[in-house]
Amino acid sequence: MAGLMRYLSLALPLLASCLTAPTDGASGASPMGSASAPSVTEQAALLRLQAQQQANAAAAATRPPPAAGAAEATGTAPEVPVDRNRKLETVDVFTDLMYPASQKQLAAYLMKPEEWMIVRVDMPSPTTRWWRFQRVARTDGTSLPDVDPLRRR
Repeated sequence: MAGLMRYLSLALPLLASCLTAPTDGASGASPMGSASAPSVTEQAALLRLQAQQQANAAAAATRPPPAAGAAEATGTAPEVPVDRNRKLETVDVFTDLMYPASQKQLAAYLMKPEEWMIVRVDMPSPTTRWWRFQRVARTDGTSLPDVDPLRRR
């Protein structure tokens, strides 16, 4: 590969000098038709680009095909399956410290930490709190399996 690149670096300037238009001035027409002829540097750049594309195509042809798990290596994200029977439920509970009855609303959510998760707690005023709870629920009526993080597998 290094020999090919060395050969191309020597051959490109020679090819570029052969493709230049005659500068005798007798003929007003350019060899490219009615459009103006590209300069020597533009032609050399085009030839270098073509040679690089050919070298890249040759290198790609010698590469083995990617493996089945190569999605992470190429930068594309693997497709994640979506369970349409699950949904995310969010409940907002507003409590006031001055009223004990409003505190009883929290018992249903705080007594089941394996099911409900506290997402956010805000204090809009010194006596009121805004609690946001969240859980994953099934839409088909079946219950989710109990998950015990301390159980050995």
